[in-house]
Amino acid sequence: MLIKAKTKKFWSPSFLTQPGGKAVTGPLATFVGSALPNTGSVTTSIDVPITFPAVASNTLLIVSVHIQNAPTITGIIFDPAGANTALTIESGVGTVAPVIASGLISAFGGGSRNIRVTTAASIAFFGMGLVCWLVTSQTQNFAVAAARATSGVGNNINVVAGEVIVNSAFDGSNRAYDWATSTALPSALHGAGTPLGAAEWAFNVTSTSSWTLIPLAGVAVVFGYVAATYK
Repeated sequence: MLIKAKTKKFWSPSFLTQPGGKAVTGPLATFVGSALPNTGSVTTSIDVPITFPAVASNTLLIVSVHIQNAPTITGIIFDPAGANTALTIESGVGTVAPVIASGLISAFGGGSRNIRVTTAASIAFFGMGLVCWLVTSQTQNFAVAAARATSGVGNNINVVAGEVIVNSAFDGSNRAYDWATSTALPSALHGAGTPLGAAEWAFNVTSTSSWTLIPLAGVAVVFGYVAATYK
């Protein structure tokens, strides 16, 4: 007699369930990596290497950039020596650091690729941090909503069932910030390298609501924090 083996099911942020058992499907964000570049010899352009896994077609790359003294960021490019894909800085946060940007990238087998960040003025010897995520199963290649703050309590961001949110903070905690008006837990929280942190949420809400960005308790934000939602 053949007995079918049972397999344990693990929770995934790409498949959520609302109260009453109704399924909510949405995108899945995967933390790729982060960097704290040395800006000592930088003027207005810096290439930051990030190691990527194999990437399928129609994958969204999201990059957040934090730079001391809040310079204006004029461009963010994925793989300038190869694919040369310009990412779009989300309009909800503007072009003054910290910013978050995204764009669809072509399939490739993985490996080290540069993220080129250009600024309007020299950032020599400024503190800098960069975080990357990949998002699959999304239905559009731009953020639904985005928010940023540089100190204290931040801006609000609206959330909708089935969306995914990514955020990063550049502070002394090596962790990303929290949300004052939600009890949702992150699907992943990354120590992205002192003093940089990153997190992802996949949340289960039944109606649009507003969350407020705040630093984690006891954290003095130095260079700001930024977030965006995708569906």
